[in-house]
Amino acid sequence: MLPGLAASEVANFIDGTRSVLDIYQAVRAECGNLVVGYNDTKFTYLLKPEAPDVDLDLLYPELERLRKEGAIDIVRTAPKAAPAKRGKK
Repeated sequence: MLPGLAASEVANFIDGTRSVLDIYQAVRAECGNLVVGYNDTKFTYLLKPEAPDVDLDLLYPELERLRKEGAIDIVRTAPKAAPAKRGKK
């Protein structure tokens, strides 16, 4: 299970153009090592090294859950070709 808010953020990054790796990187940037805290009426987000990070192995089960619910389709595509290297003339 993805930690904290990461599971709810997965669907926010699905747009039909992003790969699983793209979605993982976006969710990790948003939610990695994140702690959500409440103090009286203050709502805080804190980054702490000891907080759980987002693990790539946990992302795919979340995508599968969304697929089984009919919220998304998972399409396998060929990898993008690497850009041609430019040499000196």
